Amino acid sequence: MSQWKVEIARINITEEVFEEILNTWKYEKCDNIFDYVYGYPNRLVHKTDLDEHIIVPTFRYNFIVKKLGYPDAIIEDKSDNVQLLLRKDISISKPAPVISGRKAYNMITRVLKKHYTPDEIINVFNSHVREKTKELSQYHYTLPRRENNVYKYTNVVKYDINKAHACAFIKMFPKAKEDLVKLVEKGNYYKSIGDEANTLYYKNLFNYAVGYLVVKDYRKTYNYIVQTTTELLKKTMHECNGILIYANTDSFAIQYPEKLLHTTNALGEFKLECDTDIYFYRNNRYYIYEYTDTKGKKVQVGSCLKVVRDNISLKDGIVVDYKVDRSEKFFDRDGREHVRLKPYDIIKEKLDEIVL
Repeated sequence: MSQWKVEIARINITEEVFEEILNTWKYEKCDNIFDYVYGYPNRLVHKTDLDEHIIVPTFRYNFIVKKLGYPDAIIEDKSDNVQLLLRKDISISKPAPVISGRKAYNMITRVLKKHYTPDEIINVFNSHVREKTKELSQYHYTLPRRENNVYKYTNVVKYDINKAHACAFIKMFPKAKEDLVKLVEKGNYYKSIGDEANTLYYKNLFNYAVGYLVVKDYRKTYNYIVQTTTELLKKTMHECNGILIYANTDSFAIQYPEKLLHTTNALGEFKLECDTDIYFYRNNRYYIYEYTDTKGKKVQVGSCLKVVRDNISLKDGIVVDYKVDRSEKFFDRDGREHVRLKPYDIIKEKLDEIVL
């Protein structure tokens, strides 16, 4: 068993990528691939179970996905010898694009460097700063738990600041606006064709880049971006003056608003997410909201694990309960440790009534 302390990253790949790697380099078959989840010294030896998993160094993975025409799946890493645990997934048509704080930050700064010198970029970051204040930290609000019921809230509107973090970069770096907007539009394109993996990739791009500012010692710039968004959110909630149902960083839902917003799809402006009933359920393990957005799509947000949400329909009074396995830990591409949450003993329940 390996004594390496950091678990290697895991990525789902297509059957095409899996077979191409096996056909390109020699490998060693192993009985249990998970004996090597912390890597091993001879990184140029590919270990595989031949059925579903293979471990390779990053530079060889990048070579294959580039060769097969998947540039968005390339992993940026200064060390060519970092290993990856790849899993064949026949349900995907191309490798899931990989995003991390470092990669997001590097992508954004590459765009900025087309219009600004490195010193100019530093100066812009250092001229948009704020001290940390509790009142203007990221704002979150969820309804409290009452009884074990689904609650229905009528006459609710939900608003969202359209690409708040992307807009922050555009305002700080106006000369790069056209290229930054192209990154936003690319995410919109993937959303329009139903490519969920790439939609999530570009949705997280600016969010991750903002978070990575802290790692790059631009904590006060991070504060500036987050607090500017929080100020706008709180100011707008106060103007609407209704019963707050939900708020999360750059969006909020409010019942019986006295004032309706003029909404638009422009970057940095509020757009209308829904104007309908919202359902809410909370138990000892999770909370979840459910509504139908302006395009007729059912949306669920909250702390409930995504892998069990398909079993839930608050509109029909159907909820679930489950237990969580927290024994597995992993490290993301930026070296931060996380716990992998795995639900089990999932029980679906039909509640007797929906409370208004």
